[in-house]
Amino acid sequence: PPSLSSGSSSNLPSIFAILVDNSFSMERIGAKGPLIDQAKQMVEIIAEAAKEQDRFIIQTTNGESISSSISTASQLLNETENISISKGGAFIQERLSILYSTLSESPFQNKKVYLITDENTEIVETLTQEFEEESQMYSVSLIEVEQVEAQNTFVKHVGTSSTMVGSGIPFVAEVTVENGGNIIAANQFLTLSVEGETVGQYQLEMDAGESQTFSFDVNPTKSGSLTGVASIEGDDFAADNEYYFSLQVPDQRKLLWISESNDNPNAISYASVIIEAQGTENQLTYDKSNIDNLNSSLLEEYDAILLDKLEVIPEYSLSLLQEFVQHVKGLVVYPSQNA
Repeated sequence: PPSLSSGSSSNLPSIFAILVDNSFSMERIGAKGPLIDQAKQMVEIIAEAAKEQDRFIIQTTNGESISSSISTASQLLNETENISISKGGAFIQERLSILYSTLSESPFQNKKVYLITDENTEIVETLTQEFEEESQMYSVSLIEVEQVEAQNTFVKHVGTSSTMVGSGIPFVAEVTVENGGNIIAANQFLTLSVEGETVGQYQLEMDAGESQTFSFDVNPTKSGSLTGVASIEGDDFAADNEYYFSLQVPDQRKLLWISESNDNPNAISYASVIIEAQGTENQLTYDKSNIDNLNSSLLEEYDAILLDKLEVIPEYSLSLLQEFVQHVKGLVVYPSQNA
């Protein structure tokens, strides 16, 4: 990071602009205590080393802005005491702009900038890319708190490969977990809860940078919005350990039943026995057709297709069926004995 002498005079009062990183990574705990407390101690050291006539302005990277007024050392320490971790958005460029604007307008000859952070590269990148000219005008020092190796797993994604979701119709929920830390993650547990009920749990053991996907069997008991959360227990870095999701369970699914025309009254279709046994109150509704009527506009209406004992599937229909499946819809084939 830039650290340039501004040709200051030690006999004249100085103004110190301080930016404290209060992002959620600073809530980690090292051998010297929480990183955010270490950052506050750095501010205290700066205040104690200053002269009585020196002044200060302090800002944080995340959450609400601190007052941009110039403070005495005692006022600085009071403001520092109130700094806490913020899980809100980062405003690094905005806060640096406030600090530099105050420095440029202040009458002090000696002007210095302190950036207190962990390994937040965004601060240095913003400084060098957006404030290159200001960094040449004032002395800038980057102060890093203790480096902490911590387990940091997080839920990256929750989804399902099936679109056949309905009340009383089980499906598999897939939860992807990634170890974003730089050490192995162990003695952790991944739990999936749906509608307040625990569906299942896995023990985690993952190398640094590794991703794993875990499967959970879910059986919806109602239609409408199905909500849940995938959570991790035992992680050193807890800010990103919960992943909330919602899935819409439709009232009904629509099936296109395609079969051969058959004039034999004694012909038995096992698909017919199963489907018609569902009754009119089931969530599955269906329409019957034949393979010659298959077209792309027709397929848009349905969630699944049943090919029931077709002896021949025309070549032009194969591309339509392939496209249907690629849109994550269902295809069931009961082959004919003569196919």
